[in-house]
Amino acid sequence: MSADSRFPEDELEEIKNALESISDSVKELIERVNALIRNEQHQEDSGRNEIDRRLHVLKEIYSRGGVISKQEFYQIGDRYGYPRQALGGFFVGKRKLLTMISENRVALTPNGERELRRHRLIS
Repeated sequence: MSADSRFPEDELEEIKNALESISDSVKELIERVNALIRNEQHQEDSGRNEIDRRLHVLKEIYSRGGVISKQEFYQIGDRYGYPRQALGGFFVGKRKLLTMISENRVALTPNGERELRRHRLIS
């Protein structure tokens, strides 16, 4: 870089170093923003995947008449990646999706059917 007679060489070098530092900081910030965007997309995908898994379980129960044995429920849950401890989530909340109708029978609730209809998996 040729020095202009109005700026001493050492000042130009100082300005150049400051601009390079700013450039490095901007690049680092861009990388951090991109990482946050990727993380946000991953979380959205994970949430979508969780909804999909839940719906697959409900749909399979529905396709078997809406009532299955507890053992069948465990097998379906396992097929869609649910550990047994996590299956309890289907039975709780204001709008529980499943209910126990006997010691060994699991049934789809009206809320479970509504969830399937809402996602257009049944009519």
